[in-house]
Amino acid sequence: MRSVALSFILFSLISIILLPRQASAYRIALLPAQDLTASRSGLDIALTDQISEALLQQGFEVIPRQQIIDFLVANSIRRGGEIDSLTARRMSIQLGCEGILLTTITEKSIQRQPKIGMTIILLEGDSGEQIWGTTICDHINDSQPMLGIGRLETAQQIKQHSLRMMAEQLSETIVDLPELPPALPDYRITDIDLKPTLVRQGNPVFCRVKIKFLNDGPDYLEVETSAGSTILRKSRIAHYYEGAVATNPRDGIHPIRLKIHWSDGHSELVDNLINYQVANTPPPIKMHVATGLNIEETYAFSESVVIIPQMVEKRPLDRWKLVIKDREGKTILTEGKNASLPERLEWRGTDAYNQRLETGRYTMIMQVWDIAGNENRVATKFYLQPASQQMINISQVVIEGENYLKLLPAENQLVPVEQWSLQLETPDGNSVYNKTGWELPSLVPIPQDLPVDRLICSVQSLDRLGNNVEIKTAEINLTPSHDQVAQRPRMQTEWTADF
Repeated sequence: MRSVALSFILFSLISIILLPRQASAYRIALLPAQDLTASRSGLDIALTDQISEALLQQGFEVIPRQQIIDFLVANSIRRGGEIDSLTARRMSIQLGCEGILLTTITEKSIQRQPKIGMTIILLEGDSGEQIWGTTICDHINDSQPMLGIGRLETAQQIKQHSLRMMAEQLSETIVDLPELPPALPDYRITDIDLKPTLVRQGNPVFCRVKIKFLNDGPDYLEVETSAGSTILRKSRIAHYYEGAVATNPRDGIHPIRLKIHWSDGHSELVDNLINYQVANTPPPIKMHVATGLNIEETYAFSESVVIIPQMVEKRPLDRWKLVIKDREGKTILTEGKNASLPERLEWRGTDAYNQRLETGRYTMIMQVWDIAGNENRVATKFYLQPASQQMINISQVVIEGENYLKLLPAENQLVPVEQWSLQLETPDGNSVYNKTGWELPSLVPIPQDLPVDRLICSVQSLDRLGNNVEIKTAEINLTPSHDQVAQRPRMQTEWTADF
């Protein structure tokens, strides 16, 4: 008899152990349904109550709503989408539930078209990971019975039908849902702030870490660098730890590691928490002139010039300053910002009062400071030549009794003349001679067999910037032994903006 009794007890224990879990034993924390059709923070408490009723009818145990509200308030959670796996695990421990059900309403009835759309997911309490989910999308015209018997007529009937089907589906599958081990550690680093991220000569950086723990926090947190270690103090703000961290004086990128010291004596290491950079040299910068004409390291332009400042090495900047000076070193324009370099700069040859500057040489100086305090500057030379600038000086000379026109570059002319065209015409407008050339200076002989003693000379010149200037002189006297300088009573200009 004794052996029979022992066999019965052993059989009963094995049966209990092998018995699959039932929905009636499954405790669910049902969060208020988030209603996206109302607003980002909208909640539908009435639908939440209907879901709870459907779950209870299938034998689930639902955590009282007030306990869930208290947990959400204590953890500053406004909506279900803010619950990560660590928070789900903490909720499971504090509320004693096996799963957390999150509901999102995506569609509701509009006018006289009853319908409902929602997504429902189940997070496992032990791991915080999703183990089940479904999507509901029902309309009054969908899945109606044959002959109209049991037809759904209202939005309320559609919701009740959909939620009942959902609860039945979850009840049927709950015994087969996986039990996942925690995939993540018992803490979650949610924010890291390091200031500044660039230092020089071993200056310290300030590190601030936001970290949440599943249960009680550790004894202390420690950050390690190649220059030493620092214990982070607890901030007045919840979940924050902060402190000044020593840095390596050598140039380069250096990692910071986090060490968590638990009360039981063991520690966990978080490698490569964040990096800081050390720079003890000026920030390398170059100025790329996108337009203009490069003549002996000086960029000539007429209307405007585009400059693209570039950092040769990626480095966070604190500020920049641009200064333009004239040939005598007088500052005519200053600009700057406490920000990174602009993508491009365009200078139109004007001063600080937006007044057009005279022809001449100018120097643009760009200064930059990185956030570590390193400073550098680079200078670029420019030559401003307006589109109407005189390019050629014309004079009439007599050599050995012969008349010539002498063409010379204008004084202080930097931009070369690419082509010139000379025309002689009578006072009444008849053209008697044309000449084209590409070199300056040039001596152009005036034909001797011309039928008149007085001519009007016109010279059209084109420089390498695309400027086209026409010079029309006064009358030229062709009588013997006449030597004079041709004057410029009228000037016409044309601008070609393709440079």
